[in-house]
Amino acid sequence: MTRKEYMRALEEALQFLGDEQRAALLEYYGEMIDDRMEDGMDEASAVAAMESPKDIAAQQRTEEPKREAAPSFGGEPMTDEAMKFSSLTGDILKATEKILNQAAEGASSFPKSADEMCRKEVERLRRREEAMRQEAETARQRKEAIHQAAETIREEAYKIRQEAQESVEKIRQEAEKSAPAPDFGEYSQKTLSCPADSLRAVSLTCGEMPIVVKAGQGDDVTLVYYTCENDPYEAEARDGVLTLRRAEFTGSRAGRFTFSVLGGLIRLAWNKQCPTVELRVPETALLDLEAHTSNASIKVEGPRALCDTRLKTSNGRIALEHVKCKTLNAVNSNARLILENVEAKQALTGKTSNGRIELDMVSSGGDLILTTSNGRIEADVCSARGELRLTTSNGAIKADRLDGQSVTLKTSNSSITGVLPGRQTDWQIESGTSNGHSNLPSRQPGQKPLRVHTSNGSIDVRFAG
Repeated sequence: MTRKEYMRALEEALQFLGDEQRAALLEYYGEMIDDRMEDGMDEASAVAAMESPKDIAAQQRTEEPKREAAPSFGGEPMTDEAMKFSSLTGDILKATEKILNQAAEGASSFPKSADEMCRKEVERLRRREEAMRQEAETARQRKEAIHQAAETIREEAYKIRQEAQESVEKIRQEAEKSAPAPDFGEYSQKTLSCPADSLRAVSLTCGEMPIVVKAGQGDDVTLVYYTCENDPYEAEARDGVLTLRRAEFTGSRAGRFTFSVLGGLIRLAWNKQCPTVELRVPETALLDLEAHTSNASIKVEGPRALCDTRLKTSNGRIALEHVKCKTLNAVNSNARLILENVEAKQALTGKTSNGRIELDMVSSGGDLILTTSNGRIEADVCSARGELRLTTSNGAIKADRLDGQSVTLKTSNSSITGVLPGRQTDWQIESGTSNGHSNLPSRQPGQKPLRVHTSNGSIDVRFAG
């Protein structure tokens, strides 16, 4: 309804009043509409907020007899102006009372409304927290499924590899039956076998002979070794320990190196006929293993239940493939240290010099600490529940998907590159280099410590999260 329509309807409803009184009321209600429009209301809203013409007329009808019978001020009848003022005053008082009642109702309902808003906000946050918890659980389950799938693939790959090795071994055995025995000079081959459940440890001290440890068939531990008059060895099983060691000897020993004097010059010759000591253990045999040699390599392949494992050599590499053990300590010099698909339940440590360290799918239930000098370190998919530390000098460090309670990568005169899991903000970083670029901050707060240091080299470590 427009203002004009409203005023016309009001004028018709007030026809029972005198002209002067009707004109005063029309002026009053017209000004009310104008005031509301000046306060920002549009015409339709201002008209809709007014009392209806019928209600105003009914109110005037009830008040009209009072005005006619009531004596006026001082005993004189009230004039039309006085009656107009009295009517306006009554309307203002009623409007004021209505506004006060509405304010009181709003004030009394405010705490209830605020409390309801708080409850709704708490419920919204609770639902959001529950959704985030479900997302985290889904991510954890997905990660676990991926881990299990990867473990299954590794086990299947190992079985295929083992079957291939068994086939190769059968072919080799058949070839050995038809081929002449290898010529190791003065050495003769010896074999010692005993049940695995009768042993708790194997100790091999092999001079300069290479050592190979393999997962064998059956329930026996089998040692194949060599001895000769100038380099005698003894093997025995006593008190749960299978031992191989050099026998007491006072003459000149044979070995991988032969010295001679020609024309006053000392000549060093390599003895290519030095045999390899081979130890075959059941795949699940629980044995401590200690193997020492020099100027020769040590290789362990296949056992999945070794206990404390200690390997030591010089001028020869140490390699482990598809091995599970309780603890592992590998020490060599002037040669590589290679670990592939190796798991230590408690701790894994290794050290070499002038040789590279290569790691692929290596894990430790405790610390994983490997050190070299003048050699490169390459590590792929390595983890430790304790500290994971890789250190070298004059060699680069290349790491991909390393994880541990704390991670340390340190070298000198070379670069450090790699990818770590999670986000950069997850790590408590300390890093530094001289004469090189670094993409890491020198210090950053976080949860897991990350230490990355080099000199005369760059640092480029990124994060998969």
